[in-house]
Amino acid sequence: MNSDVNILDFRLLGSPQIRFGTRALEQELPTRAVALLAYLAMTGRSHTRLALAALLWPDKDDAGALTNLRQLILVLRRLLPDQMQISRTTLALAGPYRVDALQFEATVTQFTPGDIPSLHAATELYVGDFMQGFYLNDNDPYETWMFTTRERLRDLAFQGWETLADAHTRGRDYRAAIQIWSRVLAMEPWREAVHQQMMRLLVLDGRPTAALAQFETCRQTLAEEFGIKPSAETLALVAQIQAARHTPETPETEVRPVPPSPVAAAWKTGGCAPNVRLIDREDDLARPAQLVDAGRLQVIALTGLGGTGKTSLAVASPTASPRNLTWSSGGRWSTRRMRPRFKRSGDAAWPARP
Repeated sequence: MNSDVNILDFRLLGSPQIRFGTRALEQELPTRAVALLAYLAMTGRSHTRLALAALLWPDKDDAGALTNLRQLILVLRRLLPDQMQISRTTLALAGPYRVDALQFEATVTQFTPGDIPSLHAATELYVGDFMQGFYLNDNDPYETWMFTTRERLRDLAFQGWETLADAHTRGRDYRAAIQIWSRVLAMEPWREAVHQQMMRLLVLDGRPTAALAQFETCRQTLAEEFGIKPSAETLALVAQIQAARHTPETPETEVRPVPPSPVAAAWKTGGCAPNVRLIDREDDLARPAQLVDAGRLQVIALTGLGGTGKTSLAVASPTASPRNLTWSSGGRWSTRRMRPRFKRSGDAAWPARP
């Protein structure tokens, strides 16, 4: 425990916390000081004072923003004299520190098949979205950085959960897989494919009534969120479950095995997931193919808010084949996103301080 006294501990997954020994610095520091420390910790390098001032006070001129930054530096120098590297022109973290978000990202990004315990430990770090509930009013640059970081880490969390659930299913630990998919649905309840996975797993776990209740949840969510009905595949699965309930001593093998989730399958194999169901996206599907066929682009970036179907569109596109897609480590593709025009309705407001 004594070795941790002089280590800055950044807990940025969920509501941000910055611990230094027994002190909760996020409760002592001004909001922009918390924002500055989080930015320095996540980027892991030195930044010029002018760049940091422009990031934190974009509505001020250079002189006004630098004056505000100097005031913050005085506060940080007093509280963290040995943890800050401060020069006349630059600013960085100096002392030892750890960041849960960076540890999570490194573990999931460097995941190798079979290292399930490490992946499980990494996903346990994901207790909430990056800096959840934290906002700087009237600050587009910082909000954009925070949002894109949040979306990148959320995507990694989903990939990790999908891989873990598939591993538990192959090992017939259905309840562990159910817990993981339940966590996914708590964050994004409109994912129909995940509801399907839950229904299959509940049947395999001997709970067909719960599986049918899961379908009702799926049906209500799709109706309320999008005004649509469940897919034919989901309805066929319901019919299968209902038929199996009326068959005496139905063995487990009569229930269709849970297939790997589309994203997890593509991640593992470097291939693409077939049969992704999209609604009213014909133009979106056709556009990437037109650009590729015309030879005009080598890289296509899909942009949009989280949960709007960027990954589904990518894997369902006619251009989505190993020949046309360039994959990053682990078989994942990268997407860039636009900053949000609004805050997530479920996020709590961060308490404002001077």
